[in-house]
Amino acid sequence: MSRNRWLRPVYWLVTGMGAAGLLTVRAARVRGTRSNGVPITPPATGLAPVAAAPSPPTRRWLYLPLAAAGGLGLVALQLAAPLAAAVLFALLLVVALLVAVWPLRQRLPIVGVRFNRRLRDLVRAGSVTAEAARAWAAPRRRRLAAWLTLLALALLAGSAWGFSLALSRTSSFNVGAALVLLAGGGAALVIALGLRDVVTPALVVRLPVPAISGRSNWLLTGAGVLALALVTEYNTHTFAINARFPQSTDVQFILLVAGILLVIVGLGGLRSTGALVWRLATGGHSRRALLLLLAITLLALGLRAWNLQDSMRFLVDEEAFASAVRRLLVDDDIKLLAPFSSITAFPYLFPYLQEQTVVLFGRSLIGLRMAGAVLGALTVPALYLLARALFDRKTALLAALLLATFPPHLHFSRIGLNNIADPLVGTLALALMARGLRSGRRVEYAAAGAMLGLTQYFYEGGRIFFTPLLLVWVAGSLVLARAERRVPWRGLLTAALALLIVSAPVYMTLIGLDRPLFARMVDHGTGLPADHWRGLLEEGALERHLRFHVAPSLLVYTSWADRTLFYRGSQALVLPLVQPLLFLGLIIALRRWRVPGLLLLLLWIGGVSAGNSLMVDSTASPRFVTVLPALALAGAVGLRYTLPLVWPSRQWETFWPRALVALGIAAAGVQIVYYYGEHLPMFNHQFRMAKPYADGYDAALRAASFPARTDIYVIAPDEVNLIEAGGLLHLMREDLVINSIPSSQLSEAYLRDIPCRRDIAFFIRPDDAVTLHRLRANFYLRPPERSPFADIIPDERELLLYYAPYLPGLEQKYQRCNQGS
Repeated sequence: MSRNRWLRPVYWLVTGMGAAGLLTVRAARVRGTRSNGVPITPPATGLAPVAAAPSPPTRRWLYLPLAAAGGLGLVALQLAAPLAAAVLFALLLVVALLVAVWPLRQRLPIVGVRFNRRLRDLVRAGSVTAEAARAWAAPRRRRLAAWLTLLALALLAGSAWGFSLALSRTSSFNVGAALVLLAGGGAALVIALGLRDVVTPALVVRLPVPAISGRSNWLLTGAGVLALALVTEYNTHTFAINARFPQSTDVQFILLVAGILLVIVGLGGLRSTGALVWRLATGGHSRRALLLLLAITLLALGLRAWNLQDSMRFLVDEEAFASAVRRLLVDDDIKLLAPFSSITAFPYLFPYLQEQTVVLFGRSLIGLRMAGAVLGALTVPALYLLARALFDRKTALLAALLLATFPPHLHFSRIGLNNIADPLVGTLALALMARGLRSGRRVEYAAAGAMLGLTQYFYEGGRIFFTPLLLVWVAGSLVLARAERRVPWRGLLTAALALLIVSAPVYMTLIGLDRPLFARMVDHGTGLPADHWRGLLEEGALERHLRFHVAPSLLVYTSWADRTLFYRGSQALVLPLVQPLLFLGLIIALRRWRVPGLLLLLLWIGGVSAGNSLMVDSTASPRFVTVLPALALAGAVGLRYTLPLVWPSRQWETFWPRALVALGIAAAGVQIVYYYGEHLPMFNHQFRMAKPYADGYDAALRAASFPARTDIYVIAPDEVNLIEAGGLLHLMREDLVINSIPSSQLSEAYLRDIPCRRDIAFFIRPDDAVTLHRLRANFYLRPPERSPFADIIPDERELLLYYAPYLPGLEQKYQRCNQGS
């Protein structure tokens, strides 16, 4: 504790601010309070007051899970910062006692007249002090809110700085101290919001839940079900009708897309799919906003498509997808919904999309990865639709810009993994459901259910997470809505029916093929085993679970670098310079958690962390791809609704939108500079150094330009992983084979057995003089060639190319091959 003595003033500051907040926040909520008989009139803000909604009895059930979540948070804080947890617990205990005693102040037992009189005097003095504080703060609310907001920003910036120091381990500053600064900044911002609640009109986007419009067209719906049933039959062979009809993968894909569209149009009651697209694209959006969104989307696509071939010259666990693409290229009779690998037990749908980009851009890393780049870029307008439905246009555009340049989302859009498809369809499902709850249009309910059904076709994280998220969010939003609003049962049943119809082919295929429904959880043990949960009540087990599973799943956003070879780098998912925006958004969400959009943020981010805490590795970055749009949206909310608090004077209110644009562009620039200037070079080095062998990927990429029937040999101290290096080469060239042999096992007999009358390429270490001498004794070698990307390849992994062309007469000269062999 000695090294944290200097933090004690901060602890007392947090405690004092929390106590003051009990008075000032209440003062801001109660309008027209009388002091000495004179009504207090707040200054005009130009905003219409928002009437408080009555709290129906059905809301009381929410207090129990909220209390449980608060208790778990206090336990987690106790593990990270014991002194801060003790101060917070003492404050909560005092508040709880005051709340419990206050209703009984008139019914206290008469223990002594003097005690009761002093107690009444104390209560009266406290009331007078509170009234005086309210009277003093009322005309100064704007200025006080501005100063408290600036204090909150300073404390949150210090918290982000502390998290970065804890991550780099370059200082004795620990996570507990950063959490204390975070709590102080949160308290300051909560008080500022209570003093000047300017965010209320923009944030309170109610879900009016009007009557459902439109009538379902059951004929079109039946046609869609029939198309999806044909796709299912092609994959399960239940009725053996595939013997009469061609089982083309292209036909399956066309039937799948047509079936989903027909289900949406039929259940939604639209006359055409064009009406649906036009309604989504133009409904409630100005031309200027659409042009800005188009520019941001093109920026996102450009950032994701730039230099896909050479920025990462290796496969980031993409070999299974590359193999699936190769099978689709040579075989047109593949089951589209069947798992394409025992490890990557996902349908062929994403590799099929990759096959289309490979055909368009060539058999290369560009073709393999372009599908993910396009889907990642499309997530940007999907997030805009969600933010526009739940907040306002400024928040939506800012969220789109932050996601377009968000480094983790950029990175996973640039590698050929299906994880990037989950945020797209999941965000679209949430956006369409929000639009349906606001408009009552049946087609948006149907489209939401169909998009939710599509989450079952990609990575297992989206398959498990998004459906419970949407259900809990809709239920919570309806419970928290006003009492007179009715539950839109018709719209919800339409969405549920669309979800059931669209997702059924995947599960029917898995059942028909006798495969587990969640193969990665069942076959590969990614979840915590049953023994872990049975022993959770043993001594120290709960503390270990909180320390090694719950806490890391939360700290991964701020102070926990990825340890897998998917993202790695030196920073957490959110950069230190952007973390204050995330903190601001989460604090506002906690302050106004009854608002549907903010409730969704809390459920989305908290749900992903809670789900990952159940995994053996609770910090693996691929499982956090589903939450990346929520992090960008939280940052946009924090910047959008905190910035107006900083300007206490009315004359500055026209300036803050310009500052919002400038800060948004600055945050986007910081993310772009970090990703391309620091993260990518570091990731290249980390990835290669994590492999204990030479860079076989570079050898495979250089061999793609060799003549046909060239034999390729990698001779290095350790044998190269031919599954990945060979898989990369086969993606580009089916007629070339790469071989690998440790240099210690290279013998004269092995060299004599190399086939004759063909070109031979040898990749060896630059310092391997023994191997070079043996090769020169048996082959005519051209001068050595270094990799064109030698500057980004560590010296320990570099390979030189010695090319031995087939020239008539040379083999007899070196006495390698017998005449006629």
